[in-house]
Amino acid sequence: METVSVPPRLSLMLGVCRAMHALGVWVGLPAMVLLVSVDVVLRYFFASAIIWSQEINTLLLLVVLSAGLPLATATRRHIRMELFYERMARPAQIAVDLLTAAIGVAVAGMLAWQSVSDVREAVRYGDRADFIPVPLWPFHAVFGIAALLTALAFLAAPFVRVQRPLEDAPT
Repeated sequence: METVSVPPRLSLMLGVCRAMHALGVWVGLPAMVLLVSVDVVLRYFFASAIIWSQEINTLLLLVVLSAGLPLATATRRHIRMELFYERMARPAQIAVDLLTAAIGVAVAGMLAWQSVSDVREAVRYGDRADFIPVPLWPFHAVFGIAALLTALAFLAAPFVRVQRPLEDAPT
């Protein structure tokens, strides 16, 4: 298990990131597995299918992926080129970290900003899934909250220390 040290002001943000991750892991993934399993059984044993299962699974996949992004950012679990990064001088690593954080804040911030507009539009026009009357605004909202938390995690990155066990450290 890794140790994540944050200043007290950032512990609330890390807790919210963990809660978002838990939403994806403990709600989104099991719902996807259950829905796919039921659909497969119906399809192969009863020659029937749940017409809306693929649509809902796509929305659940959005929740699962976006819910994990803030915690991955906050604990520095993103993919990076360790082969090059670890061989850089410390000032170069700092420069790369700052550039990554700046780009991450910009992109995640724009996604969060756009999500606000998407939620408003989805509520205003009553946007729903095609095959089942599920409103789309909650999915836009989860994505927007995840994008905002990701932007905040990029901003907080210089103040967060992550210590991983030896077997989990990059090689």
